[in-house]
Amino acid sequence: MDVRKLLLLRKVTRAIQQAMRARLEQHLAALLPLIRPKAVFGDFVVGRVKEMPNFADKAFAEFTTHYQSVAEAKPFQLPKELRPPLELVISPLELTPVETSYVADSGGDKKTITLTMPLNWVLTYPGCSPQVLREAMAQRNAQARVQEIVIHDVALNMMLKKQPGFVRLLEALRFSVSQTQIPDFANLPVTVIGCPVTTMRPPDEVIIENTEVSGMDVFEEVVNLEDVFNMQDKMKEELVELVKGFGDDLLPA
Repeated sequence: MDVRKLLLLRKVTRAIQQAMRARLEQHLAALLPLIRPKAVFGDFVVGRVKEMPNFADKAFAEFTTHYQSVAEAKPFQLPKELRPPLELVISPLELTPVETSYVADSGGDKKTITLTMPLNWVLTYPGCSPQVLREAMAQRNAQARVQEIVIHDVALNMMLKKQPGFVRLLEALRFSVSQTQIPDFANLPVTVIGCPVTTMRPPDEVIIENTEVSGMDVFEEVVNLEDVFNMQDKMKEELVELVKGFGDDLLPA
């Protein structure tokens, strides 16, 4: 892969990213009511309508335990006490491209770069992305803001577990949903949504050359075109298997 082809693939990647992100944002807007904390935590969270499902006490106790396990760990070391009702801002849901640290090695020439995966997004409540959290942690006297972000991230993680229909519907729409952790954020849960099309890294020498030309130690993966051309319809496959169960006479010649 030379620089010319890399630049062309990057243009294609950004066009696909724009199309997939727009579609995903529409899906998330429609599905947001499924992960409304008020429906699970009741009056333990702020809301205009009074709600108190019979499992709210247990759900909030579970949430508190999860929050405390994150709050007491380094690098957070936040206050463990929660004072309900909590004010949770949940709309609109935010998508941030996944970033990770990567060491490119070309014949002994090593370079640590920030690698972006443009077709995988971290899902958060508004203003609670990993980048925002990292910036807040770097500021003095910002403990309250850090705690606010951690509370929102733990709440989102719990809502996805308590409302599995949200995940199933996204998967039916060809987007994957997974939970992970970021090394410098201890055991803080991070939700990642993946596109049905993957991305790839070119050889390390191409990556290093690209960063030298741009003057920045960052690199964005490019789309794997084989995924685009080999996309399959899961529903069609399931229906074909159903038809096969009635005999080969029904299959096309």
